[in-house]
Amino acid sequence: MPAASSVDPPFTDAEALARLLHEAEAKRQLILPLTERLPALTPREAYGIQQALVERSQAEGARLVGYKLGFTSLAKQAAMGVYEPIYGTLLEGMQGVDGGSLPLDRFIHPRVEPEVAFVMGRDLSGPAVTEQDVRAATASLHPALDVIDSRYEAFRFQLPDVIADNASGAAFVLGPAIASFQDLDLAALEVAFYQNGRRVSQGTGKDVMGSPAQAVAWLARALHAQGRILPAGAVVLSGALVAPLAVSAGDAFEARFGSLGNVSLTFAPQEA
Repeated sequence: MPAASSVDPPFTDAEALARLLHEAEAKRQLILPLTERLPALTPREAYGIQQALVERSQAEGARLVGYKLGFTSLAKQAAMGVYEPIYGTLLEGMQGVDGGSLPLDRFIHPRVEPEVAFVMGRDLSGPAVTEQDVRAATASLHPALDVIDSRYEAFRFQLPDVIADNASGAAFVLGPAIASFQDLDLAALEVAFYQNGRRVSQGTGKDVMGSPAQAVAWLARALHAQGRILPAGAVVLSGALVAPLAVSAGDAFEARFGSLGNVSLTFAPQEA
């Protein structure tokens, strides 16, 4: 495991801190939480760092394809001392293939969690977006796996740290599309999560803010507050239904969502 770097960025502005995080990801190098050097860092400032981080990737040719939500569990919010979720950005290069593999050496210390993914059929925005609005604006639902990977040692961070670090976003996989979902009770949706063929955990959609669609509605409202929209075509990972599992070389993961379908992913020991 790479040792954490204690080298401070030359400045304490968003661009410098984004560069620090960007280089840590590229080099697979752990760094100290930003709040250890900037204890007054606010969530709003952290989102500015996240935006600068995303813009660095976009300048290198990456295309924004959607968003991911974190801390959608009330229990997780309570543990972190927060009262709403957070979001990060999904970039094109993050997407893997259902049933395929990702090289473990692409990551630092990845974890995997099952989620319900939404693909938007039309733009969604406004200060009062509801679950019903989300359902009406959604083109398809997908079983999904979210690969998270913190640039901070031992996944140890405060709220502004993880926001700045793009909500620990690293990779994701979408399973088959489900276009006929209007009668699907997302709150009652169950998932069984398997690691190497063994069922490790199970959860339900109600653990994601009462319903995964409620989480997407929150995202649309949060983006609206910043003068942005949730655009047609965007992928949204709505939040984990169970706790994430740590990854070792050769591990195979599968999430079985019943009527929503299954999605799977394996981690190869090294880049092919």
